[in-house]
Amino acid sequence: MKFRFLFCCFFSLFAFSAKSQPVKKDTAMALMTKSGCMVCHALDKTKIGPSYEEVSARYASPTDEVKAYLKGISPYEYLFAKVRKGTKVGVNKNWIKSKEGRPYGMMTPNPVARISDADLKSLLDFILSLSPATK
Repeated sequence: MKFRFLFCCFFSLFAFSAKSQPVKKDTAMALMTKSGCMVCHALDKTKIGPSYEEVSARYASPTDEVKAYLKGISPYEYLFAKVRKGTKVGVNKNWIKSKEGRPYGMMTPNPVARISDADLKSLLDFILSLSPATK
């Protein structure tokens, strides 16, 4: 009985503290394409939205400026909420640019019907792993 209790406590601590492994690149790209992410984003170049490498560079090891912008929310939580809720027009002025370099647009919300919570979490792990600081 005592052993079972200790085993359960150890397992619970391990399960909640262990960071999940990002999905492999091929799997991530397939999920992003299926979910519609690749319409606005690319792995290594800016389209309508930032490249995933740019997102990783900004949020995997955030600077003091980015931390201040996040207002105490972890980058992971921020990105998860941003994908789910989207943004208002003009909010993404640092990212979304017209061909002439003027900011425009908004990020549309991506509901669970488009990408599950589990898949979104896996993709965020993958995206944040792209930063040289996390390798």
